Amino acid sequence: MHQQLEALTAAMQDACIEWAFLQPPLGSGPPEDDVVALVRPDHRAAFGSVARAAGLVTVPAAGHPLSWLYLGLDRTAGRFLRLSVTDRIAFGRDGEFPTTFVAGVLQRRVCTPDGPVPSPDDAFWLLLLNLLLGEGRVSEDRRAFLLGAARNARDDSEIPRAIDDLGGTSAATLRTAAAGGEWAELDRAARPLRDSWRRALPSRARADPRPVTAGRLLARLATAGRRRGLSVAILGPDGAGKSTLAAGIVRTFPLPVAQVYMGLWKSGDDAATGGLQLREAAARPFRAWSRFVTARAHQARGRLVVFDRYVYDARLPPSPPALTAKRIYFWFLARACPPPDLALLLDLPGAVAYARKGENSVEENESSRREYLALQEKLRLHVIDATRSAEEVRREALTAIWDVCVARWGLDGVAGAEGPPGSAVPVR
Repeated sequence: MHQQLEALTAAMQDACIEWAFLQPPLGSGPPEDDVVALVRPDHRAAFGSVARAAGLVTVPAAGHPLSWLYLGLDRTAGRFLRLSVTDRIAFGRDGEFPTTFVAGVLQRRVCTPDGPVPSPDDAFWLLLLNLLLGEGRVSEDRRAFLLGAARNARDDSEIPRAIDDLGGTSAATLRTAAAGGEWAELDRAARPLRDSWRRALPSRARADPRPVTAGRLLARLATAGRRRGLSVAILGPDGAGKSTLAAGIVRTFPLPVAQVYMGLWKSGDDAATGGLQLREAAARPFRAWSRFVTARAHQARGRLVVFDRYVYDARLPPSPPALTAKRIYFWFLARACPPPDLALLLDLPGAVAYARKGENSVEENESSRREYLALQEKLRLHVIDATRSAEEVRREALTAIWDVCVARWGLDGVAGAEGPPGSAVPVR
């Protein structure tokens, strides 16, 4: 289990907080989806305090519109934890089918080595209702669980009784269909079940969901500054592993990531002559600006932007001829875009870079390395030893990125916050 989730589970027990995993951790590998937890409404603030002590932070206005999202990083393993927390059980894509099941589900929860989970009977009914009221069908990857769980599920517990009270398809009929693998029959029952559930809702619950949407929009506007995505530039000589690191960040960072290539120099630039060189030099700043604007649009959507190279490459000393003109041009080009939130420099000896990629000579690679290192203090570069494995480099880079994220979200973005009132997330 993720070390922070393990610590959180133990701390919850010590604090006597009533909670359970609605979607438990998936094992030793990184979660393929959110871990979802249900907490008793009046224990919500205490849950936040314990989560903060376990090293988790909340992402401003992120996650499901009616829930709040906690993130944590296991710095040793380089693994992130995504924990969605709710104090209600509601079905449907936007939680449009609320229930009163929370107290009963928590009272009947059972303990496992990984933490408390709903009883097997509740787990069957919660999953079945989530599929029928949310997706409108039983997906293939859930059929095996439902098939086995239906044979031991009860028809007289709280959740099936609530289904029977709707006056439509009975809970026994649904359970029998699941136990027999009659998936087409269950799919056909989805729409009538949704209609009968909607008719049974009080008028207030059937109200236009726009007030919730408006509240969500206001929350996003209030946290826009801290919610804006970060920008990270990866620098280094050829062969240092910039593209490998960028791909690793895209694969493992828990929030959406956009990758933008910001290389200034095209292959064959040195061979160009005369007017072609001038046209390329004139176009270069506009190309950098265009890519930077694209990156800003990604950041406005809350995405982490990873720049493969950056305009900082123009800070390296030019080579003859026309040194004076090049210095003026390079000075302008190196400052054509604002600094990123974080700049990572992959440091690699020239001999190792040559052995990896076979480009340039050992002396040229070593000279480029020294020139990058000379920029460390001026540009506040975070230097990473790139002679290590790609996994070790990725872990250090993720730690540096995560530290900037936590600083951006600030103290009122930590997990001690209670989250939005009436938080809910669809059961999965």
